[in-house]
Amino acid sequence: MPMFAGAVMVPTMPPVNEPRRVIPVTFTIPEDDVPKVVGKLDARQPQTIEAYDRGGVKKIGEGSLVGVDNQIDASTGMLTCKGTIMTAADTILLPNTYLNIRLLMESKHGVTLVPVKAIHYSQLGAPFVYLIKPDHTVTMRRVTPGLVAIEGDVLEIKEGLSPGETVVLDEPDGLREGSQVR
Repeated sequence: MPMFAGAVMVPTMPPVNEPRRVIPVTFTIPEDDVPKVVGKLDARQPQTIEAYDRGGVKKIGEGSLVGVDNQIDASTGMLTCKGTIMTAADTILLPNTYLNIRLLMESKHGVTLVPVKAIHYSQLGAPFVYLIKPDHTVTMRRVTPGLVAIEGDVLEIKEGLSPGETVVLDEPDGLREGSQVR
């Protein structure tokens, strides 16, 4: 247990082995997410954060959002947030270590997800997927995308697709309405 000048140690308390440490972190969120995040803070709803290494692969720790700055940075459109994470005792983090912080905005259950690469856009910008019908032909189906999942490789479909329907992931040259697929 770390001791500092002025710390009080009670002789009847044995030293505690601390397997985890609390680390303060600072990160930013886009201004579009501010109303949702601040609304949850005002309602005193806990907001989970996860910290990953620079590459976004190794999880360093997890914790919660504890506060936000009082203004958005006009040059970046970002709001500074403060949180705390719990790390394993053997994790070494020096001041100003770069981490990837993920703030869990919403947890959804029972939604339809497709790989991001299955979504295509018409010339007018309307999102659609190529749906494989039971007769092994494709049809273009307009969809309404929702949120991108944390990992960024799958996307929620709010409307236009049902669970269990099969979509084409890549758009090979020449794929059109009614094309035969294997």
